[in-house]
Amino acid sequence: MTHKFTINQGLYNEPFSPIFVTTVDERLLEKDHIQSFLNTVDSDGAIGMAAIYGKRCAITAVAFSSLSSSLVIQFTKQYGRHALTFLKDCILDKSCYTKYAFKMDTFCLALFTDLSLRISNAVDLLSLNVTDDRYSLDRLLSVMGGESKLHKSNVKSLFFKDTKKMSPSDQLAPLAKIARDGDLLESIKPTFVVNDVRPEFSVKKDQVDMTCTRFRTRIRSSKNQVVLIRTRNGASTNNVAGRANHIDGRDVRVLVNRPVEGKLVSVSTIGKGDMTYAEVARRRTILLVLQCRISLLSHPFFQCIWLPDEHTSWPKEDVTILKQPRIYFPERSLNPSQEIAVEKILSLSDDNRVVMIHGPPGTGKTTVIAAAVTSFHRLNPKRSVWIAAHSNVAVKNIAEKLCEVHFNDFGLLVSKDFHYDWHEHLYKEALEARLIRSDSFGDDIVGAERRLLDAKVILCTLTMLSNPSIGNYVSIVPVNTIIFDEASQIEVGDYIPVIHRFSRSLRKMVFIGDNKQPPYGQEEIRGLQSVFEFNHLLKKAVFLDRQYRMPSVIGNFISENVYDGKLRTFHKITDRKACRFIDVKNGKEAKLGRSWLNREEAMIVCHLARLYQAQNKPYRIITPYDAQRTVIETALMNENLSWENKVFNVDSFQGNEGDHIIVSVVRSNNIGFLQNERRTNVSCTLFGRLAASLGPDAWIERRALLNGYLP
Repeated sequence: MTHKFTINQGLYNEPFSPIFVTTVDERLLEKDHIQSFLNTVDSDGAIGMAAIYGKRCAITAVAFSSLSSSLVIQFTKQYGRHALTFLKDCILDKSCYTKYAFKMDTFCLALFTDLSLRISNAVDLLSLNVTDDRYSLDRLLSVMGGESKLHKSNVKSLFFKDTKKMSPSDQLAPLAKIARDGDLLESIKPTFVVNDVRPEFSVKKDQVDMTCTRFRTRIRSSKNQVVLIRTRNGASTNNVAGRANHIDGRDVRVLVNRPVEGKLVSVSTIGKGDMTYAEVARRRTILLVLQCRISLLSHPFFQCIWLPDEHTSWPKEDVTILKQPRIYFPERSLNPSQEIAVEKILSLSDDNRVVMIHGPPGTGKTTVIAAAVTSFHRLNPKRSVWIAAHSNVAVKNIAEKLCEVHFNDFGLLVSKDFHYDWHEHLYKEALEARLIRSDSFGDDIVGAERRLLDAKVILCTLTMLSNPSIGNYVSIVPVNTIIFDEASQIEVGDYIPVIHRFSRSLRKMVFIGDNKQPPYGQEEIRGLQSVFEFNHLLKKAVFLDRQYRMPSVIGNFISENVYDGKLRTFHKITDRKACRFIDVKNGKEAKLGRSWLNREEAMIVCHLARLYQAQNKPYRIITPYDAQRTVIETALMNENLSWENKVFNVDSFQGNEGDHIIVSVVRSNNIGFLQNERRTNVSCTLFGRLAASLGPDAWIERRALLNGYLP
């Protein structure tokens, strides 16, 4: 089908000449269709390209455009290879044509992933202007001719609407998967968040000052997000939109478009948040690879992880700092599996450039890290060690472990957004002395040296490794050996920026985690992988086979049902009553957005918390759903019980522990994502089978509990 139309009041203020668009089903595509289009291409050979992405970010259609004509090809499930060959031979692989597209990196990798097509002589339009953020509206407007020539609102609607945008050669395949997984993770980010704030607020002219109460749902400063304030004034409800203008810890100032009056009902954020440094660096690195500006695919660590069949040539070590590695950990003795793990971390052989260590909760993974650090410091004091984890809490726990074993020669890099006014209480006095907050990263090299105090061990989150402001610290303490804790929860593509940024100094990568715990997002995106799902790496991994955290009744069950009986338990509590169940018979699960809650369960949890608190017994509460976490926290606050740092969802509890753990399952009719055993292992229980194995004696009557019985 051929259509004639004129672009007017579309993106540009001035009308264009009539354009003829030919749309064909890919099964019917013939060479004549392509040739007819190519006859309209100017002598400079410039062809514009764009794509439509459908389910799971897969490419469904491609458009080619000259100044006077366009060819749109719709791809069907049953397509003919001959048509794709026409497309490749006549346009994609023809060097006489220069192909232009916005986000060309996403486009070309989608062609490869979904259609096994390659493209040559391609130009990414968003890379033509290097002064602005590549993903910003300003960059797009600049490339298209400037705001004066464009209908800004139409451009924004077309290019920045909320859609799941997508973004063989053995080398290109892993890069294409990394790009696709990154785009899928971006697509599942929430576009609507209910912000937990105090009901009191103040209004002054066009601004509203309020205070956030929960870090995870805090209001953030972003050009892409709108804050919606809902109030009730008498019988009427009002919605006022605004943008966060100034953030100071929990306190937020929102600029609004009209006065806010009445009692606060709710505050919500609409729109996706800004990409993190790590997410930007990941996309930027892939783009540089496709532009042949960096040689990431030939880097030995990339090859070792993604291209195991390639011959890997490792850089030579600096012989002036090498000594025969020996474990130095005077604080305590290590068990045999821990010793093997530390020896591999200290090893100088090329076979141990990439080290994998996995073990369930309580097997001493943090102890292994501490033993490796003290050994490095004793034997090779000039060798630098960086330690990173997915979460700030995990990084903090490692720092506490180092202090516990009397090792204090480290620097702890922490984001101001996480630390200031939110989590300062988590960092005890010993950690505060070693803490370097991100608002001081602007120091010159002398200031950075003064803050480090000759430390050769640096701790930070994985995202912090992509922060451009840590350059001075990297210069002083090069990234030679890097240890990743919580590595099983890190999607493997997140290591791409690290390998690229530190390609010259990097000599060793150590991954520590629990291969039974999945990376974030795997419930929604089944194909996501951590390094522990690469069989060629996992088969050489060290398994920490002794756990000291869980009472025997739980540890033995987990061993048999999750770890094939290989996990041995060493714990002083052997009583089967260490694990009890409460049947909340009148509990009803209710859906709230994408989450779930159970108010009756929350009431029982609150009652348990009151009993534990009355007897000064330390406890923590875990639940799989954010909505239930909010309900429980609110109930604790209403009962004047301790609530801060008490209630966690399954993911945020990583790296934490407690003497008494209360688990609110929420759902019993259909357990949803808890069917994923790798996820339930985080809370150390496979609920149904565990209850069945313990029998009826493990159950507590609800009436007994309400009468004051404490399990």
